[in-house]
Amino acid sequence: MRIEGSPTQTYHREHYGANFNYYDFAPVFNREIQKWKPNEWAKIFRQSGAKYVVLTTKHHDGFTLWPSSVPNPTLPADRQHAQRDIVGRADGRGKETGAAHGTLLLRRVRLTFVPGPIRVSAEYETVEAASEEYGKYANAQIHELIEALPFHRFCGNDIDWPKTGKALEVEADYYNAVPDAPSTTASA
Repeated sequence: MRIEGSPTQTYHREHYGANFNYYDFAPVFNREIQKWKPNEWAKIFRQSGAKYVVLTTKHHDGFTLWPSSVPNPTLPADRQHAQRDIVGRADGRGKETGAAHGTLLLRRVRLTFVPGPIRVSAEYETVEAASEEYGKYANAQIHELIEALPFHRFCGNDIDWPKTGKALEVEADYYNAVPDAPSTTASA
């Protein structure tokens, strides 16, 4: 949407208008997610024989799928997170699904702190969120999830962790909260 003249930007402007920001979808999302039935998800996971259920709790857009109490200083308060706790409700169904549950966070590229856009792969490095402010924010959010969801057997991170986010502290705190968690590192 940030690439001038792109098909996505053109479609968005035609259907929502030039002044309708990406984060203006948050109220729509929050209204529609009230229809979501986590018990039906649990039933499908069990019937499918899934061994793992790993939810991406937050993507590069910065919108959390839980009502985080850690404010994103770059977004309006009413555009930061789901009002319904999708992470807790989906992952809280572990016994019902028969699968191990986990959390995945996408951390290094945070387009609310360094907006981009990314047009070519060389620009990827230019949007890395590396400020101390971002490190504190990322650290606070991962600790919020560790404390809220100690039953997670997996806690993954995609595309690196911010150098200012105290990665070793995060790992230690996670393993202290979930001592039976696998200790292997996998890369995507």
